[in-house]
Amino acid sequence: MATNNGINNYVSPGNSTLLDSKTGSNNATLNFVEGFSDDYRSYIFEFDDVQISTPDEDQFIFKVSTDGGTTWDSGTNYTTVLMGYNNLGAVNFVAPNATAAALTSSDVYFVREGVYGQMRFYGLSQTTGPKRALIESTWGDLAGESCYCTGTAWYTVASTTIVNGVQFSFVSGNILSGTIRMFGVS
Repeated sequence: MATNNGINNYVSPGNSTLLDSKTGSNNATLNFVEGFSDDYRSYIFEFDDVQISTPDEDQFIFKVSTDGGTTWDSGTNYTTVLMGYNNLGAVNFVAPNATAAALTSSDVYFVREGVYGQMRFYGLSQTTGPKRALIESTWGDLAGESCYCTGTAWYTVASTTIVNGVQFSFVSGNILSGTIRMFGVS
């Protein structure tokens, strides 16, 4: 399968451009505020072995900014719907009206080992409708099981608002290591 900047074309049709890359070093958050423009119809955030500093009952999440990262929306403006899997079976995770959007399921499968995967975010520069993301991630849980989830999240506040910042973090604990890359897709 042909790739473009390391992203599979079946996931990322069109031209993708690496816009930013951040590596965790015991950071509370990794913030992306550069590179957002009308030139891109969507953005892909790629997670490469994002490790939590204190493996515990935790969840990998994101928030957005509409003012270039000066503030991060912590209102109940996010909804996440994920399906999580491990060797024990499947678990649905639904979080409407939440203060952040989930990238990993937390009902049973908490993050212990590095998170890999991607989120493709649509409509960030649109002034109509919610901003939507497709999520696919894998990680190791507290029992040492490999976990996988797929799903969607959306940011529902003020559909006329342009999103120009995305912040990644764990609910508790820092991002010890690992890299998140941001691609623009035209």
